[in-house]
Amino acid sequence: MGANEHGVCIGNEAVWGREEASDSEALLGMDLVRLGLERADSAEKALEVIAELLERHGQGGNCMEDESIFTYHNSFLIADRKEAWILETSGKYWAAEKIEGK
Repeated sequence: MGANEHGVCIGNEAVWGREEASDSEALLGMDLVRLGLERADSAEKALEVIAELLERHGQGGNCMEDESIFTYHNSFLIADRKEAWILETSGKYWAAEKIEGK
């Protein structure tokens, strides 16, 4: 998880589903968090950055430094001072929903 100078905050959590997570080289969830924070000045822009990177490069790779293979998909919470989004992912696929509230 992290935050940037524009007040954009992103957190991620490992998720598993029916589709197998790829163990080939691709972006890890933490790569997507870092790149979203680096390139976005709003929550909506961070969502766009992460979605575009997922579609182009996918996600995967070994999430452990030892010899075991540990892979997963990611769920993200992306927020700034004005809005928040939930982003669910599976491989190169994603779905997002804006959080509505007071």
